Amino acid sequence: MAGRIAHTTLKHQVRMLNMLSKHVGSGRVLSRISPREAESFVASRVSLGRAVATVNKDMRTLKGIFNIAVEPRGYLEEGCNPFAKIRPRRFAPKPPYYVPLEDFQRVFSRAPKLWWKALLALAYTSGGRRDELLNLTWSDIDFETQAVRFVPNGPH
Repeated sequence: MAGRIAHTTLKHQVRMLNMLSKHVGSGRVLSRISPREAESFVASRVSLGRAVATVNKDMRTLKGIFNIAVEPRGYLEEGCNPFAKIRPRRFAPKPPYYVPLEDFQRVFSRAPKLWWKALLALAYTSGGRRDELLNLTWSDIDFETQAVRFVPNGPH
C-alpha cells in the first residue's frame, strides 16, 4: 500500500496490526482470528479508556485491512474478516473545536517569515492536515479557481 495511501494512514495501519498481534498472539495465522477475538480486542481498547471515536476508527482500519487481504489481494478466503460484523460503538459526538480568530491572529502576527504566514493562512482556512499541507506541490494549487487539492502521498 506504500505510495497509494497517505503515509500517516500506513503508519496507523501498521500500528493497529501490531496491537492486534499483541492481543491475539504474534504467532497467529490471520485466517484463524475469530470474530470473538476481534470483539475482545475492541473491548480491550474501550477498557483502556480510549475514546469511542478512536476505537471506532481503529475498528474501521482493521476491517479495511482484512477486506483488502480478502479482495483484491486474495491472501485470505472470502468470509475470513473477523471485524466484518462488529458494529461501531455509539457515542454522542463532541462539537469540533475551532481555533478562535483572535488566537489565529496572535500566532499569525508573530510568524517570522512570509512562508510561515502562507502556511498558517492555508492551514487555518483549508482544514488541511499537517502532512497534506507539508506535501503540497505547485501542481496541487490552482490560482485561477483559488483551489487547493490535497493528494495523498508519502513523505518526500
